[in-house]
Amino acid sequence: MPKLSRKEAIALITPVIDGEATSKDRRAFFEYLEQDEKVKQLYEQELETKLFLKKNLSNVKAPPELYQFVEKVEKHANYADYPKKECLKDLPKSGNSKKTRYFIYSAVAALFLVGFLFLFNYLNITQQPGEAATVIEEQATHHYETLLSSDSEPGVEQSSIESAQNIVREEMELDITVPDLQDASFNGMDQSEFIDGFITPVFVYECPNEHPIYVFAFDMDKLAESLKPDKKASESCKTESDYHITEVNGYQLVSWRWGETWYTAISEHQGEHFAEMLPR
Repeated sequence: MPKLSRKEAIALITPVIDGEATSKDRRAFFEYLEQDEKVKQLYEQELETKLFLKKNLSNVKAPPELYQFVEKVEKHANYADYPKKECLKDLPKSGNSKKTRYFIYSAVAALFLVGFLFLFNYLNITQQPGEAATVIEEQATHHYETLLSSDSEPGVEQSSIESAQNIVREEMELDITVPDLQDASFNGMDQSEFIDGFITPVFVYECPNEHPIYVFAFDMDKLAESLKPDKKASESCKTESDYHITEVNGYQLVSWRWGETWYTAISEHQGEHFAEMLPR
């Protein structure tokens, strides 16, 4: 079953709560909630609001005069021929009218409240600056600095590009090509949790100067909505021969795009030096 995107999950909140979603959509929706705490909060807030309204707003039966008034209006096919004052004078004014008006006002206020809460939380979730601005190059730098500070390396069990390629395409089901860099030997790969709930391969290379190179690769068709390449890098990489150097925290990251795959490499190398290693 295909995984939902954040927008698809949000669109299913109301149908799921109202019992209008299919069993397939419900399963996909609740599976998605396990990985997105913010959308889960939005679902719980709308559910609590509707349960509160259901509990505290009892139905009030409309008075007979109101039914009679509606039937009378419906008999006039051309409402323009029916004077507004004549219509209004027939509006019921019995003692039940206060209760009816109270019910109508309460219902309108409740609907407005539900709409406002949903819109507020929807905008808050879909336009969170931190999430929308998660840039691949910046996050790659964070991963690299974590590796340096912990003196650890990714679990590199694969000894060849061919074996790593099989894992990427068969086990991870990603249409990603493992780069064969010039003047660098492939050391292996790891499956990195790049951001919460999003796993992508990172390829490790060794160079004569003993500075390892880490290449993070992303299938653009399966890229998380809260993750995106650097804007300038994305604009610069139009063909397979293009690359872009992005400076983050003193590091020069090299990004390029092959088809629907986005690569970002980071190491102690200067960006131009690394770019020369890319196969052309």
